[in-house]
Amino acid sequence: MPDDFIAAARDFSDKARTAVTSAVAIQNAFKAVEYALSAYAQKHGKRLPDAHYRVENLAHRLSKSVGRKFTELFRLYRGSYRLEDGEKKRQALKLMNELLLELKKYGIEIRSV
Repeated sequence: MPDDFIAAARDFSDKARTAVTSAVAIQNAFKAVEYALSAYAQKHGKRLPDAHYRVENLAHRLSKSVGRKFTELFRLYRGSYRLEDGEKKRQALKLMNELLLELKKYGIEIRSV
């Protein structure tokens, strides 16, 4: 159900915003957007992405802006296991907020950001 993906995206976005460590914030920001994109796929009768790269492909099919930002967030996610600095955390949260706002245009509203 799209509502389940939306609830998960909301939960991950809340956890990203309140995370103390950059690794947790970055990983949860990525998962929030990943679940929001899965909600989009389900709502619009598209195949549910079953891997990160499939979500990335979906993001690029939505728009150039969504695709570019998702790829940047994905890179931060992959690097988050190195316990990145606070700047990377701020960038991940900024990208998450921008992407969640952009997804409103496609009928997926997680919350007012």
